[in-house]
Amino acid sequence: MTFDPTAVRARLAAITPGPWTYDATKNEGSYGSGPDTHEGFDSYQVLGEVRGKEVVICDCVNSDVIEVLVEDGDDENGGSAWDDQGRKNMEFVASAPADLAAACDEIERRRSTEAMIRNMIYNLEQAKTSTHPGNADTMPMVDSAVIVRALRGAIGLGPEERP
Repeated sequence: MTFDPTAVRARLAAITPGPWTYDATKNEGSYGSGPDTHEGFDSYQVLGEVRGKEVVICDCVNSDVIEVLVEDGDDENGGSAWDDQGRKNMEFVASAPADLAAACDEIERRRSTEAMIRNMIYNLEQAKTSTHPGNADTMPMVDSAVIVRALRGAIGLGPEERP
């Protein structure tokens, strides 16, 4: 698979505008068994903003991977319970748009750098000699082979591959 920043940016432009956040929401339902059965737990949701109003983008209430963790406490409710896997999943989803945009930026920067280095390699390989000003003799311009090897190594280009 080739990563296509343009396609990813198009998909990012189509989603609910960010920034996205995640937060807990109270849910009804039981957890535990027997005398240790408790009511209510926190699940998590991803939130965004549409026309100045906070909206739920997605949640994990009906997830099949719920992992309820319970913390005993001395408060009037006797502790708390939350879907820890849901929290982790929603944290990931909430950060995905910003992470993908940053990945696109980095990939485009690296591709641009690689293209520039390939162009430099090509130009150095083509310009083996130059006429020195004030002297009609042809002199080596630089030890281009050393520079070419370094540039090729920097981008993982083998000695026989075309830049």
